[in-house]
Amino acid sequence: MKSYIRTLMIVVVATMGLASCSDKAAKATGLQAETASFDIVAGPVERLMVGVSDIEGNSLTGGTVQIRIRPVDGEWSTPVEATSLAVPGRPASTSTTARLTAPSEAVGVYATGKVTIPTAGFWELEVNAGKLGTAMTAFEAFEAAQAIGVGAAAPRTDNPTINTPGIKPSHLDSLALDATDISALTDQDLHKVQIAKSLNDRRPIAIVVATPAYCTSQFCGPLVSEFGKLQKEYPNIDFVHLEVFPDGFDKPISVSAAQWIAVGGTPEGQGNEPWVFVVDASGTVTQRWDNVVEMKALRAELKRLSD
Repeated sequence: MKSYIRTLMIVVVATMGLASCSDKAAKATGLQAETASFDIVAGPVERLMVGVSDIEGNSLTGGTVQIRIRPVDGEWSTPVEATSLAVPGRPASTSTTARLTAPSEAVGVYATGKVTIPTAGFWELEVNAGKLGTAMTAFEAFEAAQAIGVGAAAPRTDNPTINTPGIKPSHLDSLALDATDISALTDQDLHKVQIAKSLNDRRPIAIVVATPAYCTSQFCGPLVSEFGKLQKEYPNIDFVHLEVFPDGFDKPISVSAAQWIAVGGTPEGQGNEPWVFVVDASGTVTQRWDNVVEMKALRAELKRLSD
């Protein structure tokens, strides 16, 4: 049975007790929170993301909020600051303080800097937005990375390209689900390179694993399109899009995507998307971004590998 989460925001509820806490917080303050980070591994974490909205679907954006965590029935950690982070390709908040905005005005999440999750297991997370109130959610921290992690050898993926004989457009990009001709692809340049060949040629690679046509959350932005715009800036790097659901939302995921984001690297493994991975010329994953990509940080890593 597939157990993929196809929307951008995830809530992991460990027990009915945790769900109850979250519900009470939402009713008391009008805010509700959802953990936005994927593949949280116990130990030092580069960032922890959370999305906050009200019951009418407005998004909390701009400024900063305070976040603290605790193991189930444990003690709260010292609060840390989390900064508003815009979803690539969606409106960004210009407010210096946290406020509720309509999705057409601004969309984003809040991201901490480096934090430490002491142990694997289920954790509660509280967001404090000052006068706007608080909200709670929960997440699971794993013993080890579920998707391909930083420092790992890149899978030698034989992903299909526009030059693959008989390839269906939808197998490259779900936006072309009903198309019969490769010319229907909106960004063919993201489908010209096979990852295995780039590795053989010792070329740095930037890889986005996403399913553009099946992003169902209001927080999802046109990540693949924004990712594709970087190609001209970094001609020494190969850019690749791996489609997750080549035959439709209710069909198996692609073997190529599974090698990067699924537990065990097979279509039957559990995982989430979207992801962006960066691989250096030696074939080592140097950075990865789950869910909401920090474009400034991505550009910095691409520049580092280009120099």
